[in-house]
Amino acid sequence: MNTKTFIKIIIGMVIAVAILTGIALINNEILNSITFYGVLIAVAPMFLSAYYFNRYSTGRYWYIFKGWSYSNLIYYIPFFNKYEFTFYFSIFSQNFISDTDLDGKPNDEKVQLRNQINKLCGASFGGIHDNSIRLGFNWEKNDPNSVQVFNYTYNNGKRVLDAKTGREPYMGDIKMDLVYQCIVRLDRANNKAIVIVAENVSGKVILESSVDVDASLFKKNGRMSMPYVENNPKKMKFDVQYLRNK
Repeated sequence: MNTKTFIKIIIGMVIAVAILTGIALINNEILNSITFYGVLIAVAPMFLSAYYFNRYSTGRYWYIFKGWSYSNLIYYIPFFNKYEFTFYFSIFSQNFISDTDLDGKPNDEKVQLRNQINKLCGASFGGIHDNSIRLGFNWEKNDPNSVQVFNYTYNNGKRVLDAKTGREPYMGDIKMDLVYQCIVRLDRANNKAIVIVAENVSGKVILESSVDVDASLFKKNGRMSMPYVENNPKKMKFDVQYLRNK
């Protein structure tokens, strides 16, 4: 973020606080309420993060600390009346879970960390476990140079699984350290949840997966989803950029 952009954001936040304070002055009960200012302080970073990411999406690194699951501490990236999203992303090879990273862990936990499907990016059309479409990935093949990717979709509170494998639909493998496009789309006309991985420059589709859903249950407003790795054993870093004007 350059200095000019930072100043614009700060000015915007100051104006917002001034307006809220003005409203509070009109009503002494609000002014005297610790809750009012507590909530204001709590939500300000959330809206600042959302404003910056949507207005100035010039790339963003997302970190998941050792033992954590969520990337970064505060983020909320809302969308309104939107059903298709395009991201640039790269999964760095430094994130590969090696045997050394798993030293001392019980065997069942090692298997879990290798096989679990993590989430990279996507969109939640309401609750994340109600109706959402995301790109999933894992290191099940124990390959330090590539990851497996999946169509990770929830519909009506249930994961959409492949009838043959009993897990999320497997799309294929992609190389780490390369930049790709990910397109997440809800096809309302045909009741499909679609996840696409394409080449970064040409936009040529490499992998594509489509699953049947009841599109009427997906809300038109929601939030985007960023990297999530359940109980990761090391600090991880991802590059995910939402393309606002796509």
